[in-house]
Amino acid sequence: MQPAKVVDHIVPVKLGGERFERANLQSLCVPCHNAKTASETAFLRNQAPF
Repeated sequence: MQPAKVVDHIVPVKLGGERFERANLQSLCVPCHNAKTASETAFLRNQAPF
């Protein structure tokens, strides 16, 4: 287990998450944050344009 060093938005701001709402923030280690961000980026790339 690695120490948490990154504050992450649980619901990404790009998907409507609140930037400064404490309930939308979590602490993650760098590898977990990178994996979560990569997953969210892949999800957003696969969405149909509005």
